[in-house]
Amino acid sequence: MQGYDAPAHTPSILELCGIPYVGHRPLLAVTLDNKHIFKRECAGLGLPTLPFVVWESVAGSFAPDRTGRFAATFGDYPGPFVIKPVSGRASQHVQVVSDRAALPDALEQVYGHTRNLVQIEPFIDGPEYCVSVSGALVVRAGRLERRDRRFFVLCAVLGVVINQELFIHGLARTTATNAVVLGSTIPVFTALFAIALGYESASRTRLVGIALAFVGCVVLVGPDELSLKSSHLLGSVMVLANAASYGMYLAIARKVAGRYDPFAIVAILFLVGVPLVAPLGVHAWSQAGPLTGATIGFLAFLILVPTVGAYSLVQIALQHAESSLVASYIYLQPIFTTVAAAFLLDERPGPTAAAAAIVLGGVW
Repeated sequence: MQGYDAPAHTPSILELCGIPYVGHRPLLAVTLDNKHIFKRECAGLGLPTLPFVVWESVAGSFAPDRTGRFAATFGDYPGPFVIKPVSGRASQHVQVVSDRAALPDALEQVYGHTRNLVQIEPFIDGPEYCVSVSGALVVRAGRLERRDRRFFVLCAVLGVVINQELFIHGLARTTATNAVVLGSTIPVFTALFAIALGYESASRTRLVGIALAFVGCVVLVGPDELSLKSSHLLGSVMVLANAASYGMYLAIARKVAGRYDPFAIVAILFLVGVPLVAPLGVHAWSQAGPLTGATIGFLAFLILVPTVGAYSLVQIALQHAESSLVASYIYLQPIFTTVAAAFLLDERPGPTAAAAAIVLGGVW
């Protein structure tokens, strides 16, 4: 998005629709829009930046072998090169040139279309990633209150950062059965934290129901499949800590659930969480294989359904029910898994039907 200046069409449309725009100022917009200035700013900050030169048409026809700046910048590098106008649309009039001999004609062509300075830099083969962040308004009828800012950071750390990272890394170090059983302690931790903090009362019916559902969950996944090997200990501890972290999040998140839009809460939580998990994400991404269409589709599903969708539904539920009740519905996951396995993998539920009934009874 552009800043507050003449070509700032997107912010203008948002303001006309009654949606406040929070963005950068015109000078920053100009800097970001000018590739020449932006690269010099990055280089001045010590950030790794590809070497580049800018060609001005008033200097006459471009001759690589007779241009001192070009020789000093690229040395004996033969190509390929990428050339682009220094400002304007990011992907328009961008050309990849195979070698030095093809540069003069390509530069003239780009300049003829844009009447703009033309930038030359080495071409790096590989995928290009464009990341944008978009979310709901912080509050539909107001602003995020100052008193709640630290609270949202705490919620993001407990419910997003620690929760997700410990579960993913714990699952990789233990068995799936251990992860399911230990993950089923989330409602237990939620009830304990909610009662300890004074948010809920210690009802006997509630505690018995949670315990009954937990027993049903253990029976459903099969206690015989639990692994007590020392090699799985670290992963099991991480999953248990994940359950405690998310249980604490559910216990305290209801404090603001009724005062803010649920989708805004989810947007804030993930915006706060992004810089905290980014270093781990960059490291993991560097070790990942090439992206395929199936992988992209799978990642999109993980982001939209079990992440954004699930977090949003939880926030909506917290507006209408106590934290321990919302958490107890986690016990339905093994039932859905069993039903899905019966249809998709031809697995027979068998005795697990009785365990499912125990789970449903505990939740009820």
